[in-house]
Formats: sequence, structure tokens, C-alpha cells
Amino acid sequence: MKRTLYLYEAKGMTVRVDGPSLWIEQKGKAGKRVPLQMIDRVVIVGNLRVDTAVLSHLSAENLPVTIFTKNGKNISMLVSYDDSYPRYYHRQKVFYMSPLNEERFRNIVRHWRRRIQVSALKRFSDGLYETFRENNLKDRAFQRIIEFETLFYKDRYRMVYRIVYGMFCQLILSVLTQSGLDPSLGVIHRRHPHGLVHDIAYMLEAEVQIQALQFFRARAAHTGITSIGVTTDGMRDIAQRFENRKKAIWGITNMIIDNIIEAIKELEARARLMRRRPHHEDKLSFLL
Repeated sequence: MKRTLYLYEAKGMTVRVDGPSLWIEQKGKAGKRVPLQMIDRVVIVGNLRVDTAVLSHLSAENLPVTIFTKNGKNISMLVSYDDSYPRYYHRQKVFYMSPLNEERFRNIVRHWRRRIQVSALKRFSDGLYETFRENNLKDRAFQRIIEFETLFYKDRYRMVYRIVYGMFCQLILSVLTQSGLDPSLGVIHRRHPHGLVHDIAYMLEAEVQIQALQFFRARAAHTGITSIGVTTDGMRDIAQRFENRKKAIWGITNMIIDNIIEAIKELEARARLMRRRPHHEDKLSFLL
């Protein structure tokens, strides 16, 4: 089974290509060979010596790379360049043209955002979920709960949140690329380079918030973060928590994408039906 390769900043660490593998060396430790065929994505945190050939090979294998600073402020996602349009590109453009269809997309967003908020908060705390339910499951009520729970952590919470959010975006981008939808065509984040990626991340935001909050409930919070950023131990804790939920997140992302594609196909089916209907039928119904 393919896995995410996590590379953390470490003294004397270098990464280079060695045949069909990556060779990872660190001063004072034995080198490690990682076959490219065992990797599905790469996450790099901090400053590392990485040969440009490594990035070229990862691109050739269509493996997305996400690069984080330790405080999560600057996030870069590297993907292979493809000058052809995604399979659903033109159909997405037509779908978004209608205000009615745009509102339908927003309804999909609202449905999934609330659904994820309910499931994430239930998993995290029964007491907080009851508070949320008493406030009629409103989005603002959920945000107030998160604000209260993270009040003590402030900037440190934002560092962890940004890193977890970036990892979610990388996973969403991979699934979107496979689905044939154009990742740049969003509605909530219109005209953003990865608009649809951020639209789906917005639907899943409660998962991001709860994972970031769990970081501070764990023992790793004592050694996992400083005022500068997340430490290597902290990144391992974040990565482990993300990997534990990755299969579930992947499944939810696919269901959201299925909802979007179904909405596009429904519009096309209605259009075909209208084209088949003879013009005199409209006149006849008016006369009747």
C-alpha cells in the first residue's frame, strides 16, 4: 500500500534520486532508500537539501509535493503540469454559469459543512456536541465553541491549523485530479488558483479544526510546538493523527465530488429533455 513520505528539517539531511528510489541521508545515521512506487504524496517541513532532480522525478511520477514552513504560514503545493483540460472542465463552466446552479452548489457546501461539524464534534466531545445541538447546529455556534476551546493557545493553534489545512488541501487536490474535475473552478473561492480545492476544504473545515485542537489535548503539545513553529516531534504527532483519519477523509471527499458530478449530469439531462420537447407542446399547454 502506498504511503505519504514525510520529510522533516534535520541537521545534515539530504534527499537525492537513486535509480527508481529516493535516497535519504542524515548525518550520524544510516541512509534510507524509499522506492518511488511506494509513495503516493510527499510532505516537506522546514529547510531541507533536496536535489531538483528529486522534484522532477516526483513530478514525472505524478506525485504531489507540499512544502511547509515550521509555522505553516507559507504553503506551496507542487503538481505536475498538464496543458490539457480536465475531463469535466467545460461542463463545470456551463454548470456554474447559472445562478440557480450556483445556489445548488452552495447548498451542497452547507449540507456537508454542517454534517462534518456534527460528526467531528461528536467524536471529540459529547458535552461540546450537546452545546452545539442546543444552538440548533448553527455554523456560528460551532465557531464560538472552537474559539473558546482555543482561546489559551491563540497563535500556536493557528500554526497547527495551517499545517493540517495544507495536508487536507493536498489530499483533496489528489482526489480532484483523479476525478476529472478542474481544481481551479470554485464557487466560494472563485478565481482562486485552487478554488474547488478550497471549497471542499471549507466543507471539511471542522475536521481540520478538531485535529488541530486534539494536538493541544495530547502530550505532544508540551514538546511539539514553540513560538517559532512546530517541532519535528510535533509534526510527527500531526502526521500520525492525519494518517489515522486519511481513509475516512478520502471517502468523504469522494462523496462530495460525486454530489458535484451528479448535479452537473442532472443539468445536462434536463437540457437534453428540453431540446427533445417539440415547440408546439409549449403552445398547446398555454392554450389548454
